[in-house]
Amino acid sequence: MNFAVPVTPMPKTFDQQLGWVQERTAEGVVYQGLYRAVGLRYTGWILKRADGTFLFHILKPPITLLRDTEYEHCFRPRNSGWWLVDFQPAAEPVDVSSGIAAIQKALRTAFHTRLEQRRNRA
Repeated sequence: MNFAVPVTPMPKTFDQQLGWVQERTAEGVVYQGLYRAVGLRYTGWILKRADGTFLFHILKPPITLLRDTEYEHCFRPRNSGWWLVDFQPAAEPVDVSSGIAAIQKALRTAFHTRLEQRRNRA
């Protein structure tokens, strides 16, 4: 008799599908990976603090493009090319995946806005 029950793996979250990895540290859980938009990739890291809040970071985002969007004020410079990404209180991410998706949306919007501006000038 075979009593083995097949184990179905848990579906991957969006951050896992994108290859983000996590590590527990004294400060909380740190996630590292890449934000992706329009065929480009931007290095990022996220800190999930013990109180459940998140700090999202991105290395050298396309700030000149983001300045033409509603997301301009969400990106705050830190050091060594890193930027902290703030969210409006009503748009605070509930998890890592939703934060990554929101940042990728901001990046895509910036590139599409620039494309529209170029088209309108032509």
